[in-house]
Amino acid sequence: MNRRRVGLWGVLVGCGLGAGGCGNLLGLDAFEDAPAVGAGGGAATSTSSTGQGTTTGTGGTGAASSTSGSGGGGGQGGGPLCSPGDTVACYSGPSGTEGIGVCAPGQATCLLDGSGYGDCEGDIVPVVEDCATPEDEDCTGASNESCPCTPGDVASCYGGPGGTEGVGLCVAGQQTCDASGLGYGSCLGEIQPAAADDCEALGDEDCDGYACSEPIWVQSFPGTASQLSVAGDSAGGVYVAGRFTATLQLPGMNLIPSGAEDVFLFRLNPDGSLAWAKSFGDASSHGGPQPIATNAAGEVAIAVALSGSYAVGGGVLSTAGASDFAVAKFDSAGNHLWSKRFGDASAQTPLAVALGATGDVFVAGEMAGSMTFSGTLTSAGGKDIVIARLAALDGSPLWGKSFGDASNQGARAIALDPAGNLYVVGTTDGSLAFPSVVQVTGSGDGFVARFDGAGNNSCASLIDFSGGGTVWGISATSLG
Repeated sequence: MNRRRVGLWGVLVGCGLGAGGCGNLLGLDAFEDAPAVGAGGGAATSTSSTGQGTTTGTGGTGAASSTSGSGGGGGQGGGPLCSPGDTVACYSGPSGTEGIGVCAPGQATCLLDGSGYGDCEGDIVPVVEDCATPEDEDCTGASNESCPCTPGDVASCYGGPGGTEGVGLCVAGQQTCDASGLGYGSCLGEIQPAAADDCEALGDEDCDGYACSEPIWVQSFPGTASQLSVAGDSAGGVYVAGRFTATLQLPGMNLIPSGAEDVFLFRLNPDGSLAWAKSFGDASSHGGPQPIATNAAGEVAIAVALSGSYAVGGGVLSTAGASDFAVAKFDSAGNHLWSKRFGDASAQTPLAVALGATGDVFVAGEMAGSMTFSGTLTSAGGKDIVIARLAALDGSPLWGKSFGDASNQGARAIALDPAGNLYVVGTTDGSLAFPSVVQVTGSGDGFVARFDGAGNNSCASLIDFSGGGTVWGISATSLG
């Protein structure tokens, strides 16, 4: 019994799966297949034109006689984003700049279909700073922070060398910021240093702190002095030499002559105080000038018409006769470096001295008799011009030259140019024939001649005094 039921349900199930229905297969005429029920329609989706809000519809029920159901209607879409014409605040500038400086928000308006907002209009975003306005256009929180100046601002200006502003006549001017704020105009009203002081007018025109028309300092030294020679060094020191016959009162020191007349040499500091002082002499009287010269190293050379016997800074020097050349050299502290004597029993007088950049000493004057330098020089008659160069280290003679005829001639002053050329001026009562082509001839006239460092003459010219005169000084420029 149970076995038969199982077989029957198996047949029924199999019939139910057949395409023609189980009635035919079983020979049951009255059997009818049940009407098929159609599948439900698919879900419908409706999306609003705003792109927002999705609604899914429910599928419909198919007709009873149909093998498939029709789809259901779509769901309703979402609503609009905004109401047409509505406005909202907006800002398109960099984050952190809204509300800073001139930067401010604008407005965006809802589109007519409500689908969203249009472009942001009226907002103010950062731009490059306009130096001509006081506004903060770049919205950094500071106004014109990158601008050189504010239009109309006035500032002090000065184009002269450093250290000269406010010194002497030199003063600053004023400059005004231009309308763009990008820079200042010309400096107006400033006074820069002149090339040199005008000693005929009051004031420090070259603004170096000293006016040649006004004394920097004044010193007086009680005593009896004469035949003064003065020279200065590059450090501002002043050297003074001469002769004195009575006690010479210097700041903090007195110089007392050894006899009738002695030679003195001292250095004053740039402020006029005494650095050091020396005197030279014996019981004799010592005439003639005492020319001195300095160089950039602060060395000083002095030439003395030596008569008698005394030390010119070093060992004792003794004259060979009437008067000789005595030349001595000292450093800036007054330490003696060397002393030399040149001459014979006749009278020889040094009248000029120069000190080269290398430390060599040039000496010139007049001579009678003979003098020995690198060779022996002998006067042609009365007094001749004599020039010599002495070595920097020990004063040994490097060369000597003499010029003249039977009349009197003499060198009065010498100068060196930066190239080492030597310039000599003096007087002549007769004829002078230098080795150069130019010949100087006159009576009671002057001359100027140039020599190279080896003593070779390159030119000479007459100075016509028209009836008598003398020349006592010369200087050379940097151009020779």
